[in-house]
Amino acid sequence: MIKEVIISMSILGGSVSLAHDVTPPTGGEVFRLLFDNAGMDLKSEENCLMPTKDHVSEKELLSDYLSDIFSLSYNSERNLSISSSCTASKYETSADGVQAMWDCQFEMNETDDSGEFVSSSMLAFGISLDKSKILKNTLRCF
Repeated sequence: MIKEVIISMSILGGSVSLAHDVTPPTGGEVFRLLFDNAGMDLKSEENCLMPTKDHVSEKELLSDYLSDIFSLSYNSERNLSISSSCTASKYETSADGVQAMWDCQFEMNETDDSGEFVSSSMLAFGISLDKSKILKNTLRCF
C-alpha cells in the first residue's frame, strides 16, 4: 500500500514538474505565426474590429492592420518602439470549455524626436500550447 502511494505521488510530482518546464514561444515562433496568419479575416475576430484611421472599409485582413501599425513612423521624424511578450493564460470556448494557451502581445509606442508620446497600438492573440497556431477568437486589436 505504501509503495503504491509513493509511486502515485512520484507520478503526480513528475506531471506537475513537466507542466512547469513548458517555455513560452520564442520571438521567432510568435512572429512566424503572426506572418503566417497575415491573411486572417478580421471579420471573424470580434475583438479586432476597431477601425483604424484610413481605409476603414478595407481593414478586413490581419495584414492590413499590421501594415498600418508597423508603418506608424515610416519616413518621418518620429520613432516607433515595439515590445512583445507571451504569458501562460486560459480562454473559454463554447465547444471545449476552458483551454490553456499562450497569451502574446505586441505593443507599439510612437514618440517624436524629443521623446513625447504620439500614439500607441497593441495587438494581442492566443497561441496554442504546442505553439503551432493562433487560436480562433483570441485576436485583440487596440
